[in-house]
Amino acid sequence: MTIFANKHEEESERLKTLRRFAILDTQPEKCFDDITKLAAKQFQVPVALVSLVDENRQWFKSRIGLQETEAEIDRDVAFCGHAVLQEDVLVIPNAFEDERFRDNPLVVDEPKIRFYAGAPLKAANGHKIGTLCLLDYKPRPPLTDQEKTLLQGLADIVIGAFEMRLATGVVKSEIESRVNAEIKLEATQKQMQLFIEHAPAAIAMVDKDMSYIMASQRWSSIYDLEEETIIGKSHYDVIPDVPDFWKEDHRRCLAGEIIKHEDDCFKRKDGSIEWTRRELHPWHNSEGEIGGIILFNEVITEQKKTADILQRNTTFLDTVLENIQEGIVACDADGYLSLFNSAARSFHGLDKKSIPPEEWGEHYDLFQADGETPLEKEQIPLFRAFNGERVENAEMVIAPKGLLPRHIVAKGQALFDDNNNKLGAVVSMQDVTQQRIAEAQFRQAQKMEAVGQLTGGLAHDFNNLLTVILGNLQLLEGALDADQKNARRAKSAADAAQKGAQLTKRLLAFSRKQALETEVLNINDLVFGLEDLLGRTLGEMIDLEISIDENLWLVDLDKHQLESAILNLCVNARDAMGGAGKLTIETKNVTFTKKPANTKYNMQVGDFVLIEVTDTGTGIEKSALEKVFEPFFTTKEVGEGTGLGLSMVYGFTKQSDGHVYIYSEVDVGTSVKMYFPRSGALMTGCDLETDVDTINVGGRERILVVEDDEDVRAISTAMLEDLGYDVCEAENGVSALQLLQTSEQSFDLLFTDIVMPGGISGPQLAKKATALFPTIKVLFTSGFSEAAVLRDNEISQSKNLISKPFQLDDLAKMVRALLDPPSKFLEVSGLDGQ
Repeated sequence: MTIFANKHEEESERLKTLRRFAILDTQPEKCFDDITKLAAKQFQVPVALVSLVDENRQWFKSRIGLQETEAEIDRDVAFCGHAVLQEDVLVIPNAFEDERFRDNPLVVDEPKIRFYAGAPLKAANGHKIGTLCLLDYKPRPPLTDQEKTLLQGLADIVIGAFEMRLATGVVKSEIESRVNAEIKLEATQKQMQLFIEHAPAAIAMVDKDMSYIMASQRWSSIYDLEEETIIGKSHYDVIPDVPDFWKEDHRRCLAGEIIKHEDDCFKRKDGSIEWTRRELHPWHNSEGEIGGIILFNEVITEQKKTADILQRNTTFLDTVLENIQEGIVACDADGYLSLFNSAARSFHGLDKKSIPPEEWGEHYDLFQADGETPLEKEQIPLFRAFNGERVENAEMVIAPKGLLPRHIVAKGQALFDDNNNKLGAVVSMQDVTQQRIAEAQFRQAQKMEAVGQLTGGLAHDFNNLLTVILGNLQLLEGALDADQKNARRAKSAADAAQKGAQLTKRLLAFSRKQALETEVLNINDLVFGLEDLLGRTLGEMIDLEISIDENLWLVDLDKHQLESAILNLCVNARDAMGGAGKLTIETKNVTFTKKPANTKYNMQVGDFVLIEVTDTGTGIEKSALEKVFEPFFTTKEVGEGTGLGLSMVYGFTKQSDGHVYIYSEVDVGTSVKMYFPRSGALMTGCDLETDVDTINVGGRERILVVEDDEDVRAISTAMLEDLGYDVCEAENGVSALQLLQTSEQSFDLLFTDIVMPGGISGPQLAKKATALFPTIKVLFTSGFSEAAVLRDNEISQSKNLISKPFQLDDLAKMVRALLDPPSKFLEVSGLDGQ
């Protein structure tokens, strides 16, 4: 015996009601589909149905997200079979865990339904013919009372539409029967009038001339005709402002067509707008000819307002969420990721297109605050919040594939409804990347300052000790003239003490406590003056090249300290090259109109003179680059260096209000750049006013950026995109070549680093790109000096080379110079005629 056996009489009456509605066709209609779509969107479920249930089967009047039109399911295990037995909304949070539905084919087999919520469709006589139901493939929390009320309200709109269509079919059938069968007019009129007056829709009947034969009270009410006698009058006289497309509907209906409009509107006499659902059916006389039109109107203004309010509220909330600058991530009661706002998607490198939650992790990696240690599942803020922990200031690093890592501080907690049922969890995220970079720079500056103070104090103390030691040794040398053996020992000790004094000078240089004797210098003269000394110091196997700017600005520097700094850099370069290789010294004027794009350069704006020393040695690992300026740090073997050479260079440049930057590629070489402020003194015989107004023009051409350093690649791409270019990027020559070979569009410019890992260098990539796209232009960039790069014979001229760090204006000018004909570039840059 089934659970329905003891309700036989009630079930019989319900089926009678259902069969009354069964006169309707089973094809989907727009009004039902609109309500089903609204329900699916409002409750964010993949499947929504208007389901009708009889004793043997259930079929779907409307369906969203399901292909089947009906289902043969035993009533004992059918969701809707149970839903029609109760007055309230039936909610099944997890059907697989509910004994009533474990054998339901929709649960066991595809599509493996887990969640169900069904509101009964109650006819006017109280019997339930089916449900408006929501289904999901994953478990969900129970509906709140407010959500149940909303779902039942939508179900009431569905049954209203059924009632209207039932009235439409019955009235049409009754009217035609009366006309064709010519039954007793008085009785029929009375019956028809009663039926029409109690029908949920407004009904009117007109003849072929559009004159009224009959109209219900509801019809007169919605068109403000209560005080008028309309029978026998033309529809167009009674309602003079009939729209033209309504008249077209009348013509089509009189030609035999059934017309349906799911939502339409008209203006009432008081100026208000009324929304209706309209149907027009032709009626036939006893000869089978069309005698006129039966018009059915159902007022849906309130339903329309409700739907509009729901849509506006949803749109408003979505807009607010998308415009919050903090990232918001949420999960539902089963732990499924369900929400990422715009900021959160940006942090994770996701765009706006829909991505299944199980694929999100493929687009980014999560690390602890150090940016290196992977973040375990149990440490993820959203996971912690979901498990009941109140998360405060949890820091992590999100590393999107191909984008810069983001340092994130997260806060979160679990979500509960008024009945303390868990709804899920939410986490807010703040991007503190720039703050962490600034903090790291500040800590480094503090560290170097602290080390400087320590070494400065030690150097002064050692100088005092060395003064005593040297003085006594010199006295001993004079007293030991006759004792040659001990005299040599005293001399050896004195020489060691002198070397110690030199070390203390370097420590004082690093701590910026040495006394500087500044003078106005032309660095070109100083470099050429060192050429012979460098030649002897470096040896014959070092190929030395000096490249100078003829109009180099003057500087205010300590000449002897600058000479010492250059000598230190050259000796370091010789050692890095193993005594054989190429060494380039280059001077150049540099103007920074704004801080360079890469924050780690830490440059200030202004005019500077650049001295760059570049070698072709073994290079320095990236992990060591941040420490090379610290005292006693050295990449040389034990006993081969003091670790004070670069620290002296650092201290001297900083004490001279300058900047120092080191760039290195392993197995390629190293370049050290010293920037010194331009002197206010004028250079005799030279025109120092050589600046040309920079330009900041862009274009719409397509550019491929190839750079292995993530920071530089991201900043280069951002610069070019700000200039309006269509930019693609690649992390090395191999991936760039693949992109070039598979791209459906050509590229106008290749902007590539010269030295890259992966087996394809910048110049090699340029040759392959030119073979694929003969018209493509190439712009090279490098952290090495221009003179050093041009010596490599792979880069033929400096007009297609820009050195790092570069500025937006310089990049804009170089790109346009390559892309535009010379005459156009001169015109754009303002150089024509000069």
